[in-house]
Amino acid sequence: MNLQALLLCSDEKILRVLRRVLNDLEISVEHCADAELATLKLSRRRFEAVIVDCDDPAVAGQMLKAARNAPVNKKAVAVAILDGTRAMGSAFQLGAHFVLYKPISPERARSSFRAARALMKRERRRAARLTVEMPVMYHFIQQGEQATVERTVSVDLSE
Repeated sequence: MNLQALLLCSDEKILRVLRRVLNDLEISVEHCADAELATLKLSRRRFEAVIVDCDDPAVAGQMLKAARNAPVNKKAVAVAILDGTRAMGSAFQLGAHFVLYKPISPERARSSFRAARALMKRERRRAARLTVEMPVMYHFIQQGEQATVERTVSVDLSE
């Protein structure tokens, strides 16, 4: 199962670069240009990362707060995209774990998201798992003898 990232960004150039980089890292991208739609998605689906373009700090803060308030996305890795004039501290005050500066190059994005991906995977493994139990029957047939039937239950705790 791929990691899932929600991207709130209206810049097509950034979208193209991040989509390519994240797909290479096996991270699926759900793009939203509208903050209200993104907030709705955050409340209904699980994402391992929330990536927000901080052109409007109020909207960015609202998005990152919505991610923290949504029970399924509390542990999502938050990535802020800033232009060069904003201080990095402002992104961390909003709740970001990682910061990308514009203009975004594929190389810088790749190195940042490699680190973010490791954190995303770690947080995903911490998530609760459901036990899957299936009844299983084995038929053993030996030459010249009648079939022996064994019954058991197979248990799987993987993601």
